[in-house]
Amino acid sequence: MKEFLFSSGLYILGGILILAICIKLFTSKPPTGLQTTLFLLFGVVLIALPFASKISIDVKGIKLEIETATQQVAELQQQIIELKNENAELVSQIAMLNNQLGVLSDPHSTQSQRNTAVSNLSSGINEFNLRLARVSTKLDSAETKSADVMENLKNIKVSKRIIK
Repeated sequence: MKEFLFSSGLYILGGILILAICIKLFTSKPPTGLQTTLFLLFGVVLIALPFASKISIDVKGIKLEIETATQQVAELQQQIIELKNENAELVSQIAMLNNQLGVLSDPHSTQSQRNTAVSNLSSGINEFNLRLARVSTKLDSAETKSADVMENLKNIKVSKRIIK
């Protein structure tokens, strides 16, 4: 911000200096109303130039931040879809584990059926734990991405306030 104010001050001083030189060089007598208007208009353009370039740079920055946030939101939406699919698989896995527990608790099951149920429960629990670990990793990634999106949105709001 200090650099911007410094460069703006230089533009303003330069504009005043150029106006003074133009008035001195082009007129030996006091300037007419039209000349004064033209010199003032030229001075206003010189004074407004740094502010216009600063706003242009800020708008480009905001556009870039919006594009980044939009891309991150799309990635978050993809992660949400993946998490929903993983959730459906976990629910299916839980149903299968419940069926195996039902076989174990059924008094009419044979020893062979119970042995198979125990084997299925063991492998099913291992698979369930692996899927749960994947979901946990994806949730952590989504949480980080969400924090990044929130930071970008905060930056966009701050940039909009600075421009105003």
